[in-house]
Amino acid sequence: MAGRKGQAYIQMVEYQMQHGTLDALIRAGRGSGGNLAEIRSQFPGIPLNFADEIGESVEYVHVKLERGGLNFDLRAGSADVFNSNMISHRLLHVVIVSYYDEWRADLPPAGRAAIGKVDVLLEGGPVDEATVSRVTASEPEIREVVVSWLREFISTGDWIRFGRFVNLAAYIRPNGLGELIREVLDSDLGPVNREDLVEILGEIQDSCAVSVLVRVFDHSWPGEMSFPSLSRKCIEALGAIGTEESFAAARRIAVNDSYPSPLRWYAAIELGIEDKLGFDENEMLHEA
Repeated sequence: MAGRKGQAYIQMVEYQMQHGTLDALIRAGRGSGGNLAEIRSQFPGIPLNFADEIGESVEYVHVKLERGGLNFDLRAGSADVFNSNMISHRLLHVVIVSYYDEWRADLPPAGRAAIGKVDVLLEGGPVDEATVSRVTASEPEIREVVVSWLREFISTGDWIRFGRFVNLAAYIRPNGLGELIREVLDSDLGPVNREDLVEILGEIQDSCAVSVLVRVFDHSWPGEMSFPSLSRKCIEALGAIGTEESFAAARRIAVNDSYPSPLRWYAAIELGIEDKLGFDENEMLHEA
């Protein structure tokens, strides 16, 4: 409903739930129509009662397959299944899209529980060093598993959670993070924040990302003028990577008259050659 009638849902609430809430919702659940066959196909081991459709009944939780994951619609007679498992709740003062735990036959219960714990620790806000310290203290193995979790979120289309966890991963720098981000940018998957992903490639100095950054830059800049954002992030990432290849890519932008002057200036700054190329800072700031 929030997706169709967002104006009616102007306040967001974050809930901390007991372990086992997801299984309780499934046990109390019923499906409906063609969605039942899709649930059975994608989640073959799910302990959902397929004998009866929910119809107009208010006694059950309506289990639905939406955007590759399970969603749960509470009705009057089933709301207590959720309420009785609630530990705490708080009103959020920023707009954050609600999230849910997908039931996956191929993800062990321990993995689902760990993801839920980390999600609570992230608290829906920006990731900082204090947050990372809390997460690593709670889940010492996070560096070894976070990339596999990110792939899980991609496979289920959980892009909201992907965004939170990829920013966490940027701090702890697990093996395989650069490769995964390059794959997402190259395949143009999902509604991801591409600026964040490009910035992360620069922060982790992923030397294999140069060609991907150049492709993203070439694709993005024509539609961004006169407010370059993603294209500028690509230039900054090329400078941050700091290899001969990345500097050469930035130089090609800096000396190419076919690119807008502000973008050429940004590239020249990354290389420290803006004066040599004759850029006037005041003029560039005015154009930018």
